Amino acid sequence: MNDSIIIAHRGLDEIYPENTIAAFKAALKKGMAIEIDARGTVDEHIVIMHDDTVDRTTNGSGEVAKMTLSELKDLDAGSWWSSEFKGEQIPTLEETFDAVKKHGTAETALILEMKTLAPVSYTHLRAHETLRYLVCRLLLEK
Repeated sequence: MNDSIIIAHRGLDEIYPENTIAAFKAALKKGMAIEIDARGTVDEHIVIMHDDTVDRTTNGSGEVAKMTLSELKDLDAGSWWSSEFKGEQIPTLEETFDAVKKHGTAETALILEMKTLAPVSYTHLRAHETLRYLVCRLLLEK
């Protein structure tokens, strides 16, 4: 019996655009665990994004924590990697859970890194607690 777990960092990000449903599906179909990065939006949704801005991995610019879910969903998160992935969106945590449920196995592991939302301040601490609450609520709903 092999107790090793292969973890696909940000999904299968060596072949697919990182932290996208395409990258998650590919890793899950290969039986890998996935590591994802969660951030909160200004309208209190949880999205999957490593960086604090969308600049590197989308066709937009700006801080995730200052954008709405609708603004983030309008961005293309795939073209920066390859034209093959044009139209890939920034996924929500719920969409990611759905992909894990649909494409994963009973042994699938999901490693969730909750990113900070702003420099350390009262607002940051409150926002981080809100993100933690939303993750717990979403897990309980599933």
